[in-house]
Amino acid sequence: MKIFICAWIFILGIPTAHAADMQWTQEAKEAYALIAALRIDEGLTLIKLHALSHPDNAIWPYLEDYGEFLRIFVQEDLRKIPAYMEASDLRMQKIILVPESNPLSLMAQAQLLLHHCALHLQQGEFISVSDRYQ
Repeated sequence: MKIFICAWIFILGIPTAHAADMQWTQEAKEAYALIAALRIDEGLTLIKLHALSHPDNAIWPYLEDYGEFLRIFVQEDLRKIPAYMEASDLRMQKIILVPESNPLSLMAQAQLLLHHCALHLQQGEFISVSDRYQ
């Protein structure tokens, strides 16, 4: 009986990762349209508002990353890249929790990686495939 109780306490003590969901809601589509129209501040405000009321939808970290990326890329403010990369890594951790059975999961992960690549290219950081695998 003691072994059973100890095992139960151990199992309950293990933190479990909450599988997030990712959905294109009407609000997400509106935020995306604002960002795509380069009304980035408005889009990010809408994202922050809806992320508070619907925190389980992992579309918000994806859209936030898109907005922040576009702001830096268009303004060419290279000083903001390190802070963006750190915040983007945190957003990626939220998106990774979305099961791969959701078609948006891998798409969003790939988009964040493309944002990183585009910023590296903008800074003139080129690397060839042969350099990468030597």
